Amino acid sequence: MRSNTDRPAVERSADADAAVELLGHVAALPEPSAVRRASRGMSYADALVQRFEVSRNIKDLTRAERAYRDTLAVAAGDAPTYARAAAGLGSTLGRRAETAEATAGDEDGAVPVLREAARWLRRAVDLTNSNGREPNLANLRRVMRLLLERTSHARKATGVPLFNDANAAEDDRADHSDDPAVRRQAEALADLASQLSARVLTESAAIRMELIAPPRVTGSFSLAGQNG
Repeated sequence: MRSNTDRPAVERSADADAAVELLGHVAALPEPSAVRRASRGMSYADALVQRFEVSRNIKDLTRAERAYRDTLAVAAGDAPTYARAAAGLGSTLGRRAETAEATAGDEDGAVPVLREAARWLRRAVDLTNSNGREPNLANLRRVMRLLLERTSHARKATGVPLFNDANAAEDDRADHSDDPAVRRQAEALADLASQLSARVLTESAAIRMELIAPPRVTGSFSLAGQNG
């Protein structure tokens, strides 16, 4: 049997379109159960992300973000579903920032999107048990590395220090891709993300820490391997 990636692009595109249409229709049907509404919303959002893998149309990511946000709004009382939606939203935001920059060179605009992506992925890590935590941690590490790189670019372009220390001016004189200080900062952030795996929060503890409430954002990665 051929793998999905071995099939002709036109077949994969047609299947992706059919899945989005069907799951979008199902998600729009009236449903009194919040649990079922959340499940349908997750399936629809995941289908949009999978279609993006075929189409590379960033509009699919934008629609997936909205679907994940809608799911978060109805899944606040269901920690596992909330965690999956938070992971989906965080990774989709990260991918959108990465894709938009690659096509338009918009590094400054990527920074706030990556910051929000990191917030959602941290919540997903905190609310996910050890069996499913590693993919979220991997996505969080990647987002944090990208965020550091983009912020460093913005700092160099505007002259505004990223870190208020004596090394900032010296860092400005080197290209960030070969800068040991920037690499150390990235490694430190990755280590910090890894340490999150030691945290175990109950749902009640997460609520007390206001992890269940979505963050306020002014605007609206999935990373490879994230399908919900």
